[in-house]
Amino acid sequence: MCPNEVKLKRVKEGTYEIPFNYGQMKDIIIENWWEVDFSNTRLLAAAALNCITGSMEYELDVLKTDARYEELDSSIRWRYGKDKSGRRIIDSMEININLVVPDEHRSEFKEVVNEHTDHGCTITRSLKNGFPIKLNINERARYLIV
Repeated sequence: MCPNEVKLKRVKEGTYEIPFNYGQMKDIIIENWWEVDFSNTRLLAAAALNCITGSMEYELDVLKTDARYEELDSSIRWRYGKDKSGRRIIDSMEININLVVPDEHRSEFKEVVNEHTDHGCTITRSLKNGFPIKLNINERARYLIV
């Protein structure tokens, strides 16, 4: 599996395993998908929140080696809307990042804010641009061996 691909393995009906096989990420196992009210929306939101928050820390460290925030917490909210056919979609997301910046890192922090206000991380840039998704659904034929 290449680093820009994720595969899902169906373990049994309603139970899935997502093996990452990449870096330090642990596999995700979703058991009884419809019985536990698993939310793919929350998974997407968590990925966006983790991406932007991690990026804020990374950018500060790039600008000033070993620079750290004293405190950092973040949250994400989303609003649902409807597409042209009336089905529910994520209409918008709002990310809130709360942090305490040490005085000695204020100048670098201004650059970090400008970078994230204008661009953000990979996921938030992509969501803001409304990236296209190509959906391929293929039915495999069953072969009857006589």
